[in-house]
Amino acid sequence: MARGALFAVGVILAALAGIGLAFQTGVNTTLGRAAGNKPFAAVISFSVGTAASLIYFLLDTYPRGRHAPSLSKLKEVPGWGWIGGVLGAFYVVVTVIFAPTLGAGTLTAVFVTAQLIMSVLLDYWGLVGFQKKTLPWVRILGAVLMIIGRSMQTMSTTVFSQARLASSGAKPASGMLPFSRLQFTKGSPVKSVSKSLQSKVAARRSLVTYARQTRTETRPTKTGFGGEGDERGRGNSFIYTALAISYFAKAALTASAPHTLADIWFGTAALPHDPLHEPLFRLAATGFLAAGTFAWILKGEAEEGDLGSASNQRLNLALALFGAAAIGVDTLAFASGNFTLPGLLLNASVLGTSAVYGLQVYSRGAGGRDPGPAAEGAAGGLSNLFKISGLNSGLHTVLTLNFILAGVAYLVAPDASLNAVFGYSKGTEATILWRLIGGALVTLLPTAAFTVKEAVDNGALANPKPRTLNFALAAAGIGHIAALWPIYTIGAGISESQPGPLLLPLLGIWATVTAVSGLNFFAGKKDF
Repeated sequence: MARGALFAVGVILAALAGIGLAFQTGVNTTLGRAAGNKPFAAVISFSVGTAASLIYFLLDTYPRGRHAPSLSKLKEVPGWGWIGGVLGAFYVVVTVIFAPTLGAGTLTAVFVTAQLIMSVLLDYWGLVGFQKKTLPWVRILGAVLMIIGRSMQTMSTTVFSQARLASSGAKPASGMLPFSRLQFTKGSPVKSVSKSLQSKVAARRSLVTYARQTRTETRPTKTGFGGEGDERGRGNSFIYTALAISYFAKAALTASAPHTLADIWFGTAALPHDPLHEPLFRLAATGFLAAGTFAWILKGEAEEGDLGSASNQRLNLALALFGAAAIGVDTLAFASGNFTLPGLLLNASVLGTSAVYGLQVYSRGAGGRDPGPAAEGAAGGLSNLFKISGLNSGLHTVLTLNFILAGVAYLVAPDASLNAVFGYSKGTEATILWRLIGGALVTLLPTAAFTVKEAVDNGALANPKPRTLNFALAAAGIGHIAALWPIYTIGAGISESQPGPLLLPLLGIWATVTAVSGLNFFAGKKDF
């Protein structure tokens, strides 16, 4: 077959495969719903797929005189060459669980956008068997336009669905109404919106009027750090799930492959690898782990429709500010030529979503543009911080303040604080990483410590949220000790340097964090 004809056949079959994926989403969802067990749909899907693949393998191999792969050939396959089935299973499970919530259009748009962005990065780095290619601005522009198109689709879904409800006089249910549930029936508001500009304007006015009334009716009366209001994002818990998984994966990669990540983030400037790269990347991993824990907690609260509570608004704000701070550090480094574009895009995909969505949720729950509730919440939270009900409560007050002061020092004076801890500071890479660590210290960890303090004061340590936060704090403590202790015992690996004067006190603080959080995690309703 001529090359041109083969190309045309490939395009047609690829298009049919894409159509099949869209149908597969609905087929698997229907199977899971009918069986009353969503994982069962994934099992059946892969069982049938395995049988079909086996038939294709047999027909393609033996009738054509080919041989099955030998054991020696299979031993040459790299480790990552065996995880394709796991990735496929993950895809099927995600579609089965979230297709009813997102709808086929939104789900497919997210898949295609993520696939395009990742394929561009895989080509750029030459990973998992792909040939290394350049990254021209046209491909970057295409990826950006895909993201914009996906965002416009989601926004239009929200506006149309809320306009339909507003014009009918009904209040919208919690969360965004999925696109698949919109009813384009005769005389429906959504269809009339699409018919003429006049009906579009009327629907928007109705929606704005309803939003103002809702804001007045649900104005918070009592606030903490942030605010308490009516949060209508319950249906978007999948965003928190995606953020949690992304942050956990980011933490695992940052801790396990610091040199690889240094090459991705800093390019050739990272070579030769500085001895501080490993401990600093592993310290940064504790921040990503904390962010993933926050997102996981908020995912559960979103499912319960309780994102508007004071403590959840506080967690939302901290997660958003962490994402914004980290993106700010990366962007400034990129602008000065010390950070690569692929590294910036890779971080922005998670951190940017965290910042934008977190601030959106916070603004809706804290009174929108009105700064009053947020200011009252900050004042009330600051007052509660210094109300000490016992030793445990006092320790968390001290830890909260300590995290904030350390984070500010890392951000404002990175070189001085690096030298004070490690006795050594070299290159912009260490400064960038240190500031990323400081971003977590000034946003996530003090928020976790203060929220646990509130639970201590209220006798609620056994509740899921403080227990999960205690786990995150203990994990951060263990991560810091694991990264810092070798430097204290054997030095930073630089012959002319010795550990800084603050390293031992820092180890003591993190040992305290680990011990206190571990005791609280296992204490249940008891306190010490």
